[in-house]
Amino acid sequence: MGTALRRNHPAFILPDAASAVTIGNFDGLHSGHRALIAETVKAKQSLGRGAQAVVVSFYPHPGEVLGKAGHLPRITTLHQKMAILSEWGVDLLFLIHFTKQFSRVTATTFLNEILIGKLKAQSLFIGPDASVGFKKEGTPEFIKAHLAALGKQTHVLSFVDADGSAISSRRIRSLIVEGEVAAASQLLARPFVYRSRVVRGDQRGRLLGYPTAN
Repeated sequence: MGTALRRNHPAFILPDAASAVTIGNFDGLHSGHRALIAETVKAKQSLGRGAQAVVVSFYPHPGEVLGKAGHLPRITTLHQKMAILSEWGVDLLFLIHFTKQFSRVTATTFLNEILIGKLKAQSLFIGPDASVGFKKEGTPEFIKAHLAALGKQTHVLSFVDADGSAISSRRIRSLIVEGEVAAASQLLARPFVYRSRVVRGDQRGRLLGYPTAN
């Protein structure tokens, strides 16, 4: 069981020692995400006393804010995400409120002021499709070169494949929509759970002798 997970909030204390960081939307926290986060958690062990494993994520999804995608149903709720990350050994979820204004922040500013300035990142772990900054200018190559010049390490991990294709949130989301829940659960490496609120209906089932939950 990992240490207690904290969301980014002014009342929370940011790292005061070096940290290992990974960046992404991480919807679903599937097998590919787990491999990336496992390396991040492992890396903090070599950073000395007080080091933290930090996940940087965004809400809402950048694609929704920038009009590049319609409404994207979440595979995991924020509460589910926090619980899973805690189980995986993550110390801090640095959740950024993604807005159109934030989308105009340059890659250099993001890396210097947030990644290093706020989070004291010493090691960064990203996937091959990662990007930061205005118009995705911060490609993996850009990030690696920029952080290397500052004495920091960047590790670009390969995709995790299943049946010859990369595991992705989009792929899992499509399987769920198509009713292929078992296949989606296999890519998640855990059962898919759907949570919703139970509301009071007309109670007709009770009158027929078959009480139900709506």
